[in-house]
Parts: sequence; structure tokens; C-alpha cells
Amino acid sequence: LPAGGSSDNRQLMGTSRGWGTAFPSLPVDFMADSGIANGFIVIDEVDKESDDRRNGRMSDTLLQLLEPANSRSFMDPFLGCPVDCRYLQWLMTANSLAGINKALLSRVRLFAVDQPKKEHYPRLAQQIRIGFARESRVDVRLLPHLDGDDLELIQKHCRSVREVRQAT
Repeated sequence: LPAGGSSDNRQLMGTSRGWGTAFPSLPVDFMADSGIANGFIVIDEVDKESDDRRNGRMSDTLLQLLEPANSRSFMDPFLGCPVDCRYLQWLMTANSLAGINKALLSRVRLFAVDQPKKEHYPRLAQQIRIGFARESRVDVRLLPHLDGDDLELIQKHCRSVREVRQAT
């Protein structure tokens, strides 16, 4: 779930049944679709959430879902009843801790992941290629091969992971 630029919590919280476009909360939707009560939900770029509170903030809803006592009886507005969300696992990404709600930070375990260095780019390009094949449901052997010259050019000229992805 992308949090970057989010100006409300509807994607995470859902909406009440009274609306014509009503839908359940993300945890309920995830558990119903997957049949898994202890899966992972990824919230991307949680540091880029909007500060606007008028329509509810995603981080405020996350606080409910991360607190064991509250997640045990999370009130889904679409269902109109509490749902046990305590077994869900949450993974949140951020480029910086600066924009993240302090209360939210106090409820998570932090892992710093360093930016890949240029010497990692050839291996990264190979992994991106494999990931692309999986996403496209194509045998990786049918994709053009990246030879030593290709990988050397990627390492030499790319300045970021985004550029490695584009070059691959």
C-alpha cells in the first residue's frame, strides 16, 4: 500500500457501508482474499504521508493495528464489527525517519538498509531481470542475456538503483 502522498486513511481503514463506493479495511480485504490471518502487509514510503488530518491519517490507523490490545478488536467500518488483526505482520518502508509519526516509530523495530554501491549494480541488474521474468510470467531464458559488457556499462554509467532498473 503506497503511503506517499496519501491524504486520508481510506485505503487502510476502509469506508462505512452507507457509501455507494464502500469497501472493507485493507486487513479484512487481505485476510478474506488470501485466506491467511498472519500474512505480511507492506506500507511503502510511510515517511511521505500527508500531514493533513481532515480525513484521517494512515499512521493513526496503523497505530491501532500495531497495538496488540487494539488490533485484537479492530473495528472495520464496512463490516460494522470488530476483527482480530493481531496476527498480521507489518513491513513499512521509508527513506527517512524524519517525517514519521513518533508514536508509530515507538511501536516498530527499525532496520537500516544501505544504498547499494556501484559494485553491487551488476548483481542487482541480474536480479531485476529475474524479477521482471517472474512478474511477466516469462521464462528468464527467453529474455535477452546480459553479458559482461552490458553489466560493465551498467556499473560504470548508472547512478542509482532506479537507473539500473531502467537499463536492465
